[in-house]
Amino acid sequence: MPRKVCYIDRKQRERMLENKSRTILLFESAIKSVQTRKVYGICLGKFLKWTGIKSFDELTALKPQTLQIMAEDYIIYLRKHLNPNSIPPQFAPIELFFSMNDIALNWKKIRKLFPQTIQKTGRKAWTTDDIRKMLQNTSDIRNRALIHFLASTGCRIGALPGLKMKHLSEVDKKSRKAVIYVGSSEEYVTFLTPEANKALEEYHNKRKNDGEVFSLDTPVFRKRYAVGSAPVKPVTEGMLENVVARVINSAGLTREKIGTRFEIQRAHGFRKRYNTILKLISAVNPNVAEKLLGHKNGLNGVYFVPTDEELFKEFEKAITELTVDDTERLKIRAQKLEQEKSELEKKTEEIEGLKKKFDLDHDLVQAFARMLKDVGIDITKPDGTHFEIDTAGIDFYQKYGISKSENGTTLRDLVNQKDLRSIMDKKR
Repeated sequence: MPRKVCYIDRKQRERMLENKSRTILLFESAIKSVQTRKVYGICLGKFLKWTGIKSFDELTALKPQTLQIMAEDYIIYLRKHLNPNSIPPQFAPIELFFSMNDIALNWKKIRKLFPQTIQKTGRKAWTTDDIRKMLQNTSDIRNRALIHFLASTGCRIGALPGLKMKHLSEVDKKSRKAVIYVGSSEEYVTFLTPEANKALEEYHNKRKNDGEVFSLDTPVFRKRYAVGSAPVKPVTEGMLENVVARVINSAGLTREKIGTRFEIQRAHGFRKRYNTILKLISAVNPNVAEKLLGHKNGLNGVYFVPTDEELFKEFEKAITELTVDDTERLKIRAQKLEQEKSELEKKTEEIEGLKKKFDLDHDLVQAFARMLKDVGIDITKPDGTHFEIDTAGIDFYQKYGISKSENGTTLRDLVNQKDLRSIMDKKR
């Protein structure tokens, strides 16, 4: 068996699968996700190249005993070249391929050969300060928009190539909604902070000024161009990964490498930061946080169906922490303080109004009780106790500016004992 590490590039894979056989069609038909189909195809192609066999049809024509030995030897080979955690994912496509082609191998035995997994690396997140350095060290308007988009939405970088203008919509004058993985079972909604939305608008305005005509199907991110009016080609995931890598290097950010992986994943580090910020803000509903990340979250993912407005209301609580630029953060905090001050003043006015109403009602009841007492009528409370009357009388003219009615008797008239007696005499 060959000992050299085998890699298969995109062109090689395309040539191998140019005339797809039934064995491959069955394999690909079992995979629903386009991205998963791509990754599985690459892994399966590596296995085929390692065996030295020319086609998948020739592979399936071999006896199961031979294929069993090949699978076992492939694990022994991978154990010398791959991280232990990477081996099971490498074998999932191989198992699926043989299963879809009715080839039964002893997978229990094969899995017993898998090495013990180790603690995963890449668990750390980019910090806000890290992202600030990235933005400070890149002047490219598209790169800035990309970094802001990843930091604001926490979406997977693989979702961006398929994102089109029709998947974006305005939430308010400052923020925007983005629908990720539209039309798939993974579809979910996320939002852009005012800062990220501004950066994206600047990028789109530049493209328009360069002659590009936007439509609903225009890619949110496009490949580089010499002439803006040239046919638009969407970016690929690999291109975006390279952009992020260049930005990280330009910013002088270092990542500790543990084994074959870095402690901070290049693109996923943005998603981990987003997740951490949402989860650390106690005011944010944790189930909504999972929705904004596109996580299923068990039964809550099925039965908990908040509206876009409810999702954005929770997202708003995290905007300050998600914002990268310190100046923008201060602006948001100042706006929040001003809004809170305005709401406090409004509540204070409402309380003062209620207090005045209460005082007026109290004075009117006191005045009425005093008039009844003057004509020999005592008032008792529901519990049978005596109703206490304030010692001092109330001058409604002076305190409230209440005038007498010319056409009828008002409660102000009843404050005067003579008026009350004359009214009672008339009623008799």
